[in-house]
Amino acid sequence: TRGFTLIELAVVLVIIGTMLTLGLAAFNAQMTTGAYARTRAKIETIKSALIDHLGRHMYLPCPDRDFGPPPPPPDERGRGEDDRVTADDPTKACNAYVGILPYRDLGLGRDDALDGWGNYFTYHVSEGAGFLMHWTTLGTDSVQPASTGTLALQDAASGGSEIANQLVVVVVSHGKNGLGAYTVKGVRNSLPDAGSSPDERENTDGNLTYVQRDYSEKVGGGGPFDDVIGGFTNTQLLGPLVQSGAMRSVQAEMQQRFDEAESVVLGKVLTNCEVPDPISDPISISDPWGNPIQIAITGGSTVSHIAPFDTQYTLTSSGPDGNSATSADNLTRTRSEASLLLRVPDNMCPVP
Repeated sequence: TRGFTLIELAVVLVIIGTMLTLGLAAFNAQMTTGAYARTRAKIETIKSALIDHLGRHMYLPCPDRDFGPPPPPPDERGRGEDDRVTADDPTKACNAYVGILPYRDLGLGRDDALDGWGNYFTYHVSEGAGFLMHWTTLGTDSVQPASTGTLALQDAASGGSEIANQLVVVVVSHGKNGLGAYTVKGVRNSLPDAGSSPDERENTDGNLTYVQRDYSEKVGGGGPFDDVIGGFTNTQLLGPLVQSGAMRSVQAEMQQRFDEAESVVLGKVLTNCEVPDPISDPISISDPWGNPIQIAITGGSTVSHIAPFDTQYTLTSSGPDGNSATSADNLTRTRSEASLLLRVPDNMCPVP
């Protein structure tokens, strides 16, 4: 009986090897695709949790920065809790603005804070003088629909074009290679090489700019790239709350502030028949951007039921840029003496 020749066996082994190689490559590709899909889905879950936290607490949590020696069981490093100067006091500043996701504060499980490769998401929350979701030294006790962030996305670390700015939160998965990510053991993986992978390195340095671009294994230029980024503006986080009625829009908030300022003006008039002086008696009401509403008076400050009724005042918000000199975004409300008198009892202010 004739058996297989060595050549025939070699051909069969080559075919089997090729099939196994192709199958393994397809399997790895499927696993990688699944990991990316899970990562992107988790970023959307995190976004929903951030919106829910804002709706319930009116501030965003600080990053978790507990990466010292592990506490006693059953606790763990990276335990997913908001870290502040004073624990559990949302009016105090964050210990840092970059860390891992504070998943417990967001009502999530630890698995929700791990990307498709089992590493923690990096979580960066915005800070800055113009950002009124207060977790700076001003405190975290209020959220404004007009809030703007200080974080940005661009398509390359060096010479890149800006993709998005004024982001409130950036969430980063450091991808399949996990470079720069914190592990479940509470230690940080080695950082991407600044020379060969500048784009991935940009996503680990904790500054205000992050890189978002397509997956690539090419060397040179920005280097290989496998990070997955989620960047959220105030509109994306606060918009659903405004639409649901849980929070006022910027326009509605501004009108509310003008109403409050008018109540202050009326109170002064009812006290001494005078509109408050802009210098000696300013209005202590701020606009949605945290800047004081100014009052300007024409025709004199005295209010009287006797003609000529020439007093008029204007309330002014300096707008999003906080600079009244750039009037393009200023918001105003003007009221005449006659309109004021409609809210003052007859003959209360008889002297012209």
